[in-house]
Amino acid sequence: MEKMEMNGDFIQLSGRQPEDDDALRITHLNTILKQLSHKDPVPLTYDPATGIQAVSGSADLLLAVELPALGDKSTRDKCIRDIRRVIRHGGTAVLSIRTDNVSPEEHKTAIGEWDRFLNRFFVHVGLFRQQSGAASVILPEYTMVMAGSPVPVTGGSAPAFLLAVCSDAGEAPAAISSIFFGDRLNKTGDNDSLPPVAFADDGRLDTVQARLPVEPETQVQAITAADRNTKPEDARIEAENAVLLLEAQKQLVTQQRHQLDAANARLQEIYESEGFRLLKVYYRLKGRVLREGSPQYRLLRSVFNRVRGRKKTIVTSPVFTSTVAADSGPVSFDPIEFPVFINPEVTIIIPVYNSWELTYRCLASVRVNALGVSYHIILADDNSSDGTTGAAEIISNITIRRNAENTGFLENCNLAASEVKSPFVLFLNNDTQVLPGWLDSLVKLMHRDPQIGMTGSKLIYPDGRLQEAGGIIWKDASGWNYGHSQDPQLPQFNYVKDVDYISGASILVRTALWNEIGGFDPRYRPAYSEDSDLAFEIRKRGYRVVYQPASQLLHFEGSSHGSERSRELQRINNAKFREKWKDVLDRDQFPNGEDVFIARDRSRGRKTILVIDHYVPHFDKDAGSRTVFHYLRLLVKLGYNVKFIGDNFYRHEPYTTVLGQLGIEVLYGEHASRNWSQWVLDNKKYIDYVWLHRPHISIKYIDFIRKNTSCKILYYGHDLHFMREMRQYELERRPEQLESAEKWKKTEMYLFNHADLVLTPSEDEAVIIRSLGVSSVVHAIKPYIYDIPAVPASGFSQRKDLLFIGGFGHGPNADGVKWFMSDVWPAVSEALPGVRLIIAGSNPPQEILDMASASVKVPGFVTEEELAKLYASVRMVIIPLRYGAGVKGKTVEALFHGLPVVSTSIGTEGLPGIDDVVRATDDAAGFGKQVLALYGATDEALQQISETSVRYINAGFYVDVVEKEMKTIMTGIA
Repeated sequence: MEKMEMNGDFIQLSGRQPEDDDALRITHLNTILKQLSHKDPVPLTYDPATGIQAVSGSADLLLAVELPALGDKSTRDKCIRDIRRVIRHGGTAVLSIRTDNVSPEEHKTAIGEWDRFLNRFFVHVGLFRQQSGAASVILPEYTMVMAGSPVPVTGGSAPAFLLAVCSDAGEAPAAISSIFFGDRLNKTGDNDSLPPVAFADDGRLDTVQARLPVEPETQVQAITAADRNTKPEDARIEAENAVLLLEAQKQLVTQQRHQLDAANARLQEIYESEGFRLLKVYYRLKGRVLREGSPQYRLLRSVFNRVRGRKKTIVTSPVFTSTVAADSGPVSFDPIEFPVFINPEVTIIIPVYNSWELTYRCLASVRVNALGVSYHIILADDNSSDGTTGAAEIISNITIRRNAENTGFLENCNLAASEVKSPFVLFLNNDTQVLPGWLDSLVKLMHRDPQIGMTGSKLIYPDGRLQEAGGIIWKDASGWNYGHSQDPQLPQFNYVKDVDYISGASILVRTALWNEIGGFDPRYRPAYSEDSDLAFEIRKRGYRVVYQPASQLLHFEGSSHGSERSRELQRINNAKFREKWKDVLDRDQFPNGEDVFIARDRSRGRKTILVIDHYVPHFDKDAGSRTVFHYLRLLVKLGYNVKFIGDNFYRHEPYTTVLGQLGIEVLYGEHASRNWSQWVLDNKKYIDYVWLHRPHISIKYIDFIRKNTSCKILYYGHDLHFMREMRQYELERRPEQLESAEKWKKTEMYLFNHADLVLTPSEDEAVIIRSLGVSSVVHAIKPYIYDIPAVPASGFSQRKDLLFIGGFGHGPNADGVKWFMSDVWPAVSEALPGVRLIIAGSNPPQEILDMASASVKVPGFVTEEELAKLYASVRMVIIPLRYGAGVKGKTVEALFHGLPVVSTSIGTEGLPGIDDVVRATDDAAGFGKQVLALYGATDEALQQISETSVRYINAGFYVDVVEKEMKTIMTGIA
């Protein structure tokens, strides 16, 4: 957290008298927050009957320490709403929630439930874990225990607390990660031997003990803990734990940012090259003349590849080429020191039998790439006779478990796993080299959905070909490594999905579930089919088996279990597997090689919807993209199997990956661009709906979809283009605008009449469309969805300035600003000296930039965080639109933030009941008077307007409301 500029109070809220064991924990929190706020806390007691006895919007910072109401689901909603009332807009709440008073089974879902609950009320929620024992330790959320009991700390069992840092300010809460020691450490005489102590209050790591003195004014202050039998060694390990974990997090973020920047720069360079443009033209012409897959096409391709010397099966990728090249030379066997974590979240089991060089490379890759997660490694040595026997001399801070005799792969894994105490256990073959993001992406997926019992990685051959993107088991018990030998970057291998099984080279399992199952079934000893069997056992217990494409590793297949009997063992164990799971195979699996489209992601029984828009939604850049993104998420939530085509087929990042992590397959790249129509033809029997967006995109696809499939077609135009153009013509009277309006009307009428369902952002537009005599069903949907309830703004006495927000690639925004500046602003600025107008939005033309002055600020594009800061500081929002169509996102967003709005009727159209919230004014004089009246209104009056605004938003735009409406609409078209 950054140091805070505070005008309000720092409130400490408690629901009971703190116990002795709470002293260290609470003092730790107070010390950090006092340093950030420069204020002493105002202590208040929370009573569920009377609520918080504080004025609305009076606190910039509120610390709530173990309120009884928070643990009671029936009253916690009321409590959090009261906390929101007291905190000013942009303020921060720090909630300390006890999590050791639930059963191990409940613990699995408690963290996720709290995360989802708090995200209903706050824009940003940062989750951390606080543990107090030998010291009070605060660590980021990835160290939280998702299952099992609290971690034992010196002197007995120490309570674990979920620490939630909640805010609706512009920036997400940064890590409050620190160690807080008791006074007894300073009395042991061993101070000089203690390692650096981590304290991070602004994202930077400071080393206290070795480089800085522990000064109360600048660092965490020691407190008396006379009743604690603290051992310096325990404190030393806890301190190292925090330092390593924080540094790993920092390295991970930096590493991923650099990789993303480099990949995007290279892609942009390729796409903008003259050669690529010519190649694109060539491929499109070729596709029209020569159908891909035809005998003539295959012959031409074979000749072409022979001429240029291309090998048939090798897929090259610079990402993997560099990785392999770095590890392909002689091994020097330099020492490797792994970090030491108390209470690691993951135990990594690496089963080995000889092949020491491969094992060493594997360990080296884990040390470099397992960032952002606390872990411990068990090297399970199955009685090796090579250099493995000397591993302890080279590798430090891991457990080496050596069997007295060779037991075989399966038994070796089971024996090693019997020692695991962490929430998750990961099995990693020693003939692998893990890549960046391999571990944390698996763990994050498990945290996101407690019903995922096992997840696993994308396996890639050293030459860059794909080995497997999840596996398919057929009715006869045979299996496919899905995507074998293909390009691992293709769309079908890069979205999160349920799978029949995941090869055991890299799988992460919940330890409690592993123990419940009893590990790998010993019937498959010594190896083969045990990973498939485990996946079926996990599903049998109601959990999911999920493939994570962001977790990647190189697999030198064949070295993990190189017995000469391997083929015979596979045949024998496959027969055992078929016998054990015969009923499930007959019921759930497909005949060999059939229905691959739904077998690859286990989507049988789910409706499939293909969504088509101009590009992957840039949800932080424009209102239309935000709408598309929200509905894509909603469709996933409703259980649909969602596929997406962006008309430019470009792999925009990070947006494409975001969709893939939601479980949405995005068709991108040159192959998809040339062959989307064939993809639709090949899979049309599985596609139930096609949802087309925007008229200029939809017109390219609708005839093909209508002619070649039986899909139900949904069309959403985002607004009535012809009406927007006609309104502009009525203002400016340019003939080309009338021509454009007529052209758009012709296009939109064609789409209306050829879709099965027309969706529109407002009931007003729905009425207009129906009046045109269209044959399709027409429904209005909410163009904006909010995952958290809107809350009133506060602190109007501290707010100032007017805000306009809108992208200037959209003509009505520039026109509206110019009208306001010429016809309204002069009188307003004269009446309100010192008040500024802030004009924010992407791509402002020069004539808008030239409006900047001492009283007019034109920042151009602002990030989501910067925009949130603006909403938290301005007094009101203006929407001076003179033409346009559809529901205006800027209006809805201003109301969501609880801000008073002055708008024209164009700005409020399509919003039912809006007249009770915003009084629209279309003439310049009336608009100016309304601005002056609202700006000069009392704080109490503005607060009442704010409360009315958020009630309006919560009644119509909250996700629960929209979800019910969408269910009804989709049921009606089925």
